[in-house]
Amino acid sequence: MKTSSKNKIQPPLIRPTESYEGKGLPLDCTGLKLQDLPLDLSESMQIRECHLEGCELRGNGTRSDFMDVLFEHCDLSNAVLFRSSFRRVRFEKCRLIGCDFSESAMQDFEVIDSAALLSNWNASVMKHAAIRNTQLAEASFSSLKHQKLLLEHCDLTKADFFKTDLNGLDFSSDEIQGIVLDPDHIKGVTVTSVQALMLAGLLGVLIKD
Repeated sequence: MKTSSKNKIQPPLIRPTESYEGKGLPLDCTGLKLQDLPLDLSESMQIRECHLEGCELRGNGTRSDFMDVLFEHCDLSNAVLFRSSFRRVRFEKCRLIGCDFSESAMQDFEVIDSAALLSNWNASVMKHAAIRNTQLAEASFSSLKHQKLLLEHCDLTKADFFKTDLNGLDFSSDEIQGIVLDPDHIKGVTVTSVQALMLAGLLGVLIKD
């Protein structure tokens, strides 16, 4: 499944004007290039037009605002980004293991070639978003609201989509063994014939040859 030109995700508008060498990110961070740094997150940060490469981010960034930000080869494992906002943000080749994105708002948002096992996306809102070639085993997407969300070539083993409306989602290129679904919200999902048989078993349907 490919996004059409009308639904194309807008990339981050990166205009870094200077490098930064501190440890803690400033609460208002605009136009910086940050490379190979250990960085501490703080609540209610504003990160805009920044490029972070090879950085390790730790701590609590609850209610932060990210706009036009590119993360490359960064490690945000177990970081807390609860109730944050992401607009034109891309994570590429990043470690997002156990990262808490719950109750966040994401638009023109991408995660590519990353590891996000055990990550938490519960009750978030995703619009014009794509997650590609990413490990999402045991991630939680419960009560997720989405519009034009692409999940492509992802490992969704034992991922939790309980109370999430699956209409419009395409799992046909994903690994979905052991996925947790809500029978009341499964209508409209796209799967392969093999996946359909597996889902039938999860929903208690007995299939006789």
